[in-house]
Amino acid sequence: MKRKNLIVELDAALTPADAVHLVLKLAPHVGGFKIGLRFVTSILAQLVSARSDEEANFKLKKVRSLFYILNEKVFFDGEFNDIPDTVVGTLETLQMLDVQVLSGYVLGNTEKVVVGLPITAAPDPVEAAKKFAAEIAKVS
Repeated sequence: MKRKNLIVELDAALTPADAVHLVLKLAPHVGGFKIGLRFVTSILAQLVSARSDEEANFKLKKVRSLFYILNEKVFFDGEFNDIPDTVVGTLETLQMLDVQVLSGYVLGNTEKVVVGLPITAAPDPVEAAKKFAAEIAKVS
């Protein structure tokens, strides 16, 4: 049974290969997968700290496979407390990951902003990114 309202968090402790395995197993049964700054930073650290080029290439292939498999099932949970141009630039970059839902906290505020709009499907992705940045600015 598929539960479209169930979102599975990809934890920072996962290796790219473990994340691929988990996503392949759960994708048919859930609505999507949450990634955040810890997961993205963890993947970057694993790639950069690889002991050899072969190990780094193996991990990079797994990361690319992961995001191919995720295909429009990404819920990005990030903290976007920065100047507006940086927030917009970050959101434009997230378009490459086919992010469907964004959320974030504004530093010093406990209210989370969630925007359930597919950036990639928006008529103007840059305007969608600016809209999200404006939503965050409202609660700061």
